[in-house]
Amino acid sequence: MDSLYLHHSRVEAFKPVLAAEKALEAELVRRCDELPADAIIPVGGQIAQATLGPKSNKRTVTAPAKLFRLMKKYSEDAFQGICSFALADVDRFIPADEHKHFLSEARSGKRSVEVFARPSVEKGVEATEFPKAA
Repeated sequence: MDSLYLHHSRVEAFKPVLAAEKALEAELVRRCDELPADAIIPVGGQIAQATLGPKSNKRTVTAPAKLFRLMKKYSEDAFQGICSFALADVDRFIPADEHKHFLSEARSGKRSVEVFARPSVEKGVEATEFPKAA
C-alpha cells in the first residue's frame, strides 16, 4: 500500500508539469492553425526545435440515412458489427423510460482507487496491506 501511495504522490506532483506541457503544445498548434492543412511546419526556439506535422484526415458521414440504408442492404450483421456510439447519445435521444427495453446496468466496471496519506496510525489498530476476504 505504501509503495502505491508513494508512486501516486509522485504522479500527482507531476500533473501540473504535464498540464503546462499540453497547454504550451496547444498554443503552438493554435498559432499555426491558419497555415495550410497539409504543411509540415518547422518551428525553432533558442534551445529547442520542433516539427508540426500535417493535420490528420477526418472523415464525416454527411448522409447518415443513406449510409444506414446501404449498410442494411449489404449486410445488417456487418452494420451492427461496426456501428458504435456513446451511451450518452442514447440518453440524449431516447427517453429514459424506454431504456429498460434494450439496456442493462450492473456494477461490473472497474473499481476506483483513491490513495491518501494516513493522518496518524491509532494505537491498537493494525494496518493491513489488503482487506481480508469475508
